[in-house]
Amino acid sequence: MQASNYTTGLFEFQNNELPFLVLSASLITGITSLVTSFALWTRTAWAYGFSLFTSGILFIYHLMNLGKAIDQNSYEIIPIVIVLIVILQSFPFLLRRSYRSM
Repeated sequence: MQASNYTTGLFEFQNNELPFLVLSASLITGITSLVTSFALWTRTAWAYGFSLFTSGILFIYHLMNLGKAIDQNSYEIIPIVIVLIVILQSFPFLLRRSYRSM
């Protein structure tokens, strides 16, 4: 009976969000960011276009978490804003490099 509580809690709404979707979105964002950073490190040709896509996903994910941080814990705002600023500064570089690689 306890095991069913853990599985059903993952697929039931909590605080107006579905925990399964939140966990899967964070997992997908993390994995694609790691793949992109490895691809940029090895300087593959497709890395710049894919990193532009991944940066957009990462930006939206942190922007959505910023709203939750403002509402619940104000100390989480500082690292989220730092990540958003770094991502915003990387967009022009990635746009220029992805356009040149086409």
